[in-house]
Amino acid sequence: MSKEKIFLSAVTAQFKACRDTLRSDLAAVGADVVVQEDFQQHGGTLLEKLEAAIDGCDRVITLVGSAHGWEPEPAARPNQTPPRSYTQWEYYFARGERLDGSRAPVKPVYLYFADPGYLATNPVRQSADDALRQQRFIEEIIDSGKDRNSFDSIDNLARLVLRDGFRLSSAGRLVVQNLPYDSLASLFKGRDHVVDQIHNQLTTGGGRATAIVAKQAIHGLGGVGKTRLAVEYA
Repeated sequence: MSKEKIFLSAVTAQFKACRDTLRSDLAAVGADVVVQEDFQQHGGTLLEKLEAAIDGCDRVITLVGSAHGWEPEPAARPNQTPPRSYTQWEYYFARGERLDGSRAPVKPVYLYFADPGYLATNPVRQSADDALRQQRFIEEIIDSGKDRNSFDSIDNLARLVLRDGFRLSSAGRLVVQNLPYDSLASLFKGRDHVVDQIHNQLTTGGGRATAIVAKQAIHGLGGVGKTRLAVEYA
């Protein structure tokens, strides 16, 4: 069975640790993850390489924060297109835009917005123009109504991404072999504090599992959702 190929789009200055963690976690469950830094120098512009790479991926994960990131030189972008950073171009390629003005099939795009708490602890230095362009990009996504999640830490982000990845396993790529039921993904709501409590009891500092963990039991009346909670945590 071929691996699911995922393009992971993120501004390095703000999300390098998140990107590296996600790449490791997704690889551990069988995905092939591509990032911008993978490309070697050879013929063609970086925009052309990004377009081709996203064409060859099954889906795109986009991390959105306050950082605009680097832009291609004006000569490298098509005429009549506004200034965009490389990560913004990655989003538009996933949404079907092409450098030659044609349209391609839209890729599944999974958006994760950094919340104010994350941004406060991971600031970036950039010009006022870049900050304004990024804010307009964010507003455009919000106005489009595109589904998205927010995260406040690397651990929170990794849990959200892996949860959404398991939901996609019905397409026949990422398959979880040891769970009795499929995840409800974004339909599972209102239990984040309990999931976090379980996580804290099963892990040590930094979210790393211990070598030996005392058995834990979820208990309660019949029908309150004990099995569902365990499945969604897993």
